[in-house]
Amino acid sequence: DYMVKIKNDLTDCNGNPIGINDEAIVSVPEIIGEQDIVINEILFNPDVGGSDFIELYNKTNKTFDLSDLVLRNAVIYEDQLGNDSLGGTAVSIQTEYLFRPKSYLVLTPDPTDIREKYTVENPQWLLRQTIPALANDEGNIKITTGDLLETFYIDSVNYSADWHHPLLDNEDGVTLERINVDAFSDDEGNWHSAAGTAGFGTPTAVNSQSITNPTPTEDIFTLVNPTFSPDGDGYKDFVQINYNADQNGYVANAQIFDATGRTIKRLLENELLGLEGTFKWDGSTDNQDKARIGIYILWIEIFQPEGKKIVEKKTVVVGGEF
Repeated sequence: DYMVKIKNDLTDCNGNPIGINDEAIVSVPEIIGEQDIVINEILFNPDVGGSDFIELYNKTNKTFDLSDLVLRNAVIYEDQLGNDSLGGTAVSIQTEYLFRPKSYLVLTPDPTDIREKYTVENPQWLLRQTIPALANDEGNIKITTGDLLETFYIDSVNYSADWHHPLLDNEDGVTLERINVDAFSDDEGNWHSAAGTAGFGTPTAVNSQSITNPTPTEDIFTLVNPTFSPDGDGYKDFVQINYNADQNGYVANAQIFDATGRTIKRLLENELLGLEGTFKWDGSTDNQDKARIGIYILWIEIFQPEGKKIVEKKTVVVGGEF
């Protein structure tokens, strides 16, 4: 970006000086790379009669022209022969829009509906745009450039209603927010329901459940917010467990034990891990109850490819009002 400033001695035909409106930002758009832009918030199950939206975030220090961007989804359907086939829709962004560094952009067919139902901190980042249909139970959304023959994928999320907090009374109108813009897009552990205190959605603003990268350690597993209060206020609503393995092929089991040694929540069962990833505990139990205030043990059992077993135990604390 470049800042252009005009001297104050510039006047109009009547001799009026330009005054304080003497600066403008001029940008030269650059080529969009993979993960330069990420899907940051999704509303796929709006209130009755409401509008879906997709929020994008520009992670970089570059400016992009979005006129060549394409939004896609994919749908598995049964063809006439009874076989599963891949279909879906693709919608191009026709508006010439300069997507500036570290900013958000909300794409929706009905900006008025979004302004009425959510607090929109930056209405200039709310863009009227047709988007592919988003199923209420599960689906996917991709952002790409190019056509079907020469498609370059920028980001993709296969979302599910199961990613919402299990203790929500009603998921209608509640957005799914990305927790960490630098973590995997397609990882369930990197998404959480927007906080109730934030109006269940934060279009054009920092996500209510946003977390930055934790300080690296030598442990395979690190905890973010080990003391948390699952009350939906947007402040430490869950404990996030990040892992960083030194090789592929690790298989993990993870459980939450209460103070008496009883298993109250199974987080992972024979889960094949990648080199890095994340999962979380939102304070719910296997019985879909809310865990009581107190101290709990996160027990993780890891099997290495050569058969060696590692066990890690970490303390987590569920807090709240008495």
